Amino acid sequence: MTLRLTLLFTLIAHLLFGQKEIKNYVLENTSPITSFDFDQEDYSDLEAIKNSIGDAKVVMLGEQDHGDANTFKMKSRLVKYLHEELGFNIIAFESNFYGMQKNFEEDPQNFEAAKDKIFPIWTKCEECQSTFDYIKGTYSSDQPLYMTGVDVRRYDAHPKGVYSEDFDRFLSDNSINIDDKKRFIDILDELYKNEYDSKATEEDRSFFFTTLKSIDQQYSKDDFMKQELQNLNGYAENSWLINMKKIYSKNSTFQYRDVQMANNLVWLSQKRFPNEKIIVWAASMHTAKSHFKYHSSLGLMTYKTLGNKMYTLGFTSYKGQAGRIKSEPYDIKKPAKNSFEQWLSDSKYTLSFTDFTEFKGKPKYFSMKGLVNYTYRMRWTEVYDGVIYIEEQLPCTALVK
Repeated sequence: MTLRLTLLFTLIAHLLFGQKEIKNYVLENTSPITSFDFDQEDYSDLEAIKNSIGDAKVVMLGEQDHGDANTFKMKSRLVKYLHEELGFNIIAFESNFYGMQKNFEEDPQNFEAAKDKIFPIWTKCEECQSTFDYIKGTYSSDQPLYMTGVDVRRYDAHPKGVYSEDFDRFLSDNSINIDDKKRFIDILDELYKNEYDSKATEEDRSFFFTTLKSIDQQYSKDDFMKQELQNLNGYAENSWLINMKKIYSKNSTFQYRDVQMANNLVWLSQKRFPNEKIIVWAASMHTAKSHFKYHSSLGLMTYKTLGNKMYTLGFTSYKGQAGRIKSEPYDIKKPAKNSFEQWLSDSKYTLSFTDFTEFKGKPKYFSMKGLVNYTYRMRWTEVYDGVIYIEEQLPCTALVK
């Protein structure tokens, strides 16, 4: 009994020491940010972020919910800063890779066509408009900030033409021969229209994947359409194979969608824009480098290829509300008592940046709301390279037409 008590007290002491160590690190490596204000020209409060990013070529900006208004304000200011001060000239959204990159290949100056393919959770949110207004303004400058996407999903506010017809022309223009072309195009058309509600049979799916592999083998060019063939395969996998009820299972969306998003991003960074630096705008569940089992996130899979040339910035908030457009706002739960948010709140921070890149000890578990607006106990210094803390969150405001 005495031995058990001794071991128990030793374990408790070890855990308490670990919490004290990581708390001290957080407080010693946190810098205040003075404002969300997009028009603030003094960037001295962002110097710590600049130093933390270093020479990374890809910087990911996360968000706990697609309805975090104050996070969007901060991200907007960071987009401007990264472009003007650090030379990031490409911004890739968690949106339609095919549509946005095709737009760039054909008409890179067509801002509205690219914007149409970004999910309305951002384009129809008032707090994101400074981002889009700024980007549009750069298109007429000598340093445009061009938009593209990384997502397999195919949102388009004003579709012009039908994807299956585009693909049919691609096959003909490149003299690619496949068995039962009509059947393949019909399956593709049904998949594109219905996505997660596709009624394709197992036999149809097998035929589709086999045929797509044959197309890829016949197409020898190393260009955008070569990457789109991989992206289309990821889109089909994400639509047909995921388990919607178990998001962290072996067949979760992260195993298909995120893996292909990372594949698309690496292609953009290494092949299409090898001399440019890229901002990524996406949810924190995608941009995180590691966390749950069976979660091959965009951040983790990109990090495996780019290493320290990739930097991922998380966000968290202490209190307030969140809510996407066309949804009811919800209250953000209070953080755990001994948590990242509580440490910063007790230290009177209202808006701040914490650098995780300098943490050299053994990774420690601690509580934070870094993925979504709920607390998780994780080794957060392995998940993000830095975190922006916002004391009070607000829900998105729907853009008035």
